[in-house]
Formats: sequence, C-alpha cells, structure tokens
Amino acid sequence: MAKKRERRSYLNDFQKDLNGEYQYRGAHYHYAGSVEYSKLRRSLWLRCGVGAALLVIAGCLPGATMGAAAYVTLSYMLALAACGVLIWTLARWSKSGTQLRAYVYEQTAKRLPGLSAAAGILSALGAAGQGIACLMGSTAQWAQIAFSACLAGTAALLLRAFVVLRRTEYRLADTDKQ
Repeated sequence: MAKKRERRSYLNDFQKDLNGEYQYRGAHYHYAGSVEYSKLRRSLWLRCGVGAALLVIAGCLPGATMGAAAYVTLSYMLALAACGVLIWTLARWSKSGTQLRAYVYEQTAKRLPGLSAAAGILSALGAAGQGIACLMGSTAQWAQIAFSACLAGTAALLLRAFVVLRRTEYRLADTDKQ
C-alpha cells in the first residue's frame, strides 16, 4: 500500500544548491492537450470569469433574494463560495503555465474540474429553486426572474468549463531532462 503523503511533504522536493538557494527537484507535469494552451486558458478565463461576474450581478439585484426560500439563498451562497475558490485556483493554474510542479498540479489542475462542476451544479440548483419560488408565488418580480436567469447562465458557463477541463491532459515529465 502506498504511503500517504503528509500535508507539506512537497517541501521535501526542494533542495539547496551550491549558492545556498532552494531549487525544486521534484516531478513536473506538462500540458499535453490537443488545444493550444493559450486558447485553453483564454476560454476558461472567459467562461469562469463571466460566470463569476453573473453570480455577483445576481446577488446585487435589488430584492432578488429578499424573502426567498432557504434553498435558494443557501445554494446561491455556496455557489458564490465555490466560484471564488474556482477563480483563485484558476489564477494559480494560469500563473504556472504549461509546466506544473507536481504539488501545483495536485492543488490546481486536478481540482479545477471538480470545483467547476460544484459551482455549476449549485448555480443550477439556485436557478431551479428561484424558478420554483416564482411559480409558487402570486407575482413574479423582474428581479427574481433576472436572478434566476443569471444563475442559469452561470451554471451553463461553468458546466461547459467542466467539460473542457475534463478533456485537458497532463503528462508526467521525464526526470532525466530536468
């Protein structure tokens, strides 16, 4: 059975060189997808960025969540938190480029599809909940309809980002070339 890695075991991959500075000596992963990396990064930033903006806009609509059911507000708040973590992880992934250190790969590229799916599903649940609340209520206000549309748009964008992220490929680099 493989030994479980400890929380900060990746620090063992750093070693001092002759100048006394730390150098990373661990494994690297290289992007090996069919889509050009810059196109992939641009499309993910557009999808996730616009999705996050729609989520924030939905929360800024006057009276959209006022008096809403708990299942609408809770799913919105969880989607907002998941989208914040998604954007942070996407920024860290983008900063690293096509060659990722092993610990960065574990913390970013492996987590991005799950974060995108979670934020998309929670947004879809919030949109469905708001739609049900509008149908059950006596009057549907424009803010509630716009809130539901923003959440549905966010869900569509983030779930499409999930599909794109699931198709990205990384390969472990040869350690001899480093």
